[in-house]
Amino acid sequence: MMKEELDQVRDKTVENISAKVDKAAIKLEDRNTKGPRIKNGEGALLKFFPYFVLVCVIISIVASVIPGFTLDVFLQKICVIFLFGFIILGGHCFFMMPAGIFSKPAMFVMALVISVMMGVYVYFMDTNVFIDAILSVLEGFGIVIPGAVGEIIAFTIGVLMIYLVPIAVCTVSSAYLRKFIPRMLNRIRLDAKTGIRGPLEGFFMIPGIIDVKDVTIDPPVSTHVFDSDTSLKLAFYNILMCMFISSYFFLSPFFIDMMTWQEMVILMIVLAMFIPVFTIVWQEIRLSGAKVVSDAPRLYELWEGAKVRLFTGFAALGMFMAMVFVAAYFGYSVWDMIMTYLFYLMPVLLISVYYGMVFSNNFSPRDVNEIKETFERMREEDL
Repeated sequence: MMKEELDQVRDKTVENISAKVDKAAIKLEDRNTKGPRIKNGEGALLKFFPYFVLVCVIISIVASVIPGFTLDVFLQKICVIFLFGFIILGGHCFFMMPAGIFSKPAMFVMALVISVMMGVYVYFMDTNVFIDAILSVLEGFGIVIPGAVGEIIAFTIGVLMIYLVPIAVCTVSSAYLRKFIPRMLNRIRLDAKTGIRGPLEGFFMIPGIIDVKDVTIDPPVSTHVFDSDTSLKLAFYNILMCMFISSYFFLSPFFIDMMTWQEMVILMIVLAMFIPVFTIVWQEIRLSGAKVVSDAPRLYELWEGAKVRLFTGFAALGMFMAMVFVAAYFGYSVWDMIMTYLFYLMPVLLISVYYGMVFSNNFSPRDVNEIKETFERMREEDL
């Protein structure tokens, strides 16, 4: 009964948020009907993206070896190099990004507001950890900008990070997922025809008692102008994933000894810009409405297995508590660890909310339609 009441409260809250966002969407609706300036560019993006990643890794290794290789320096360098690389990539993907309900200038204003909120937050926390980190990166490349000018440039880079990195991550993820999700679903369907239980059934954690007969796609239809439900779900799961991964850094005696808490926070905030790669996958599966047909009276939604595969709440909580006890055993302050978490939570919350907005506004509607069309075309070709 308690679960049903919580579900009702959640649904009512999401509905209220959706209604308010819809009003804003109607007022700020993008009336530009033109398509992306760079058309048919995804083929080249998919082809050269692995080389882009390889170049970033090589530069990170070289940048770490020059001052003397240590693990903490390497982690910092690889995060920073990928961050700047994805800012540049995001500038290219900006011209490939499909139009959404909210216009690109409106999304830029949202990114600017989030950047200001993060700046105000760190100001009241009595630290310039973000600006100092960006300035230290520039100094590493021999660029020294003192005073207020340096802070303005650092803030500008921060705004570009918030605005362009999500565009790059969503564009690349979307391109790969629209290519591979239909193939994965079709593979499960073909395996079912031959009576084979393939590896993908294990990947989606389809119970062994379910004898798969077919796979169908039935995307849920949203009645709202803007899909706030998807936006909030992506933000929520991204926050959980970020907090789960950050536990290995904030509570590990190995990293506590190796880095200051400021360095760990910066490292995890940069990682938070890329963690949505994982959560976007499962949202695409959910939005596709992919279901397994069997002899059972109820269809099995692949999204249910995807949630279990992503992570389980009890496992995450158990790992968190275990790491707390381990760190406390080695004499580290539990209070300091909690404060590090709290300092990290607000930036992750803002980043996750913006990711949810970008994905729901510019990518999910197009992705769902193309995944469905590609899968249905594969079915027809097999007939």
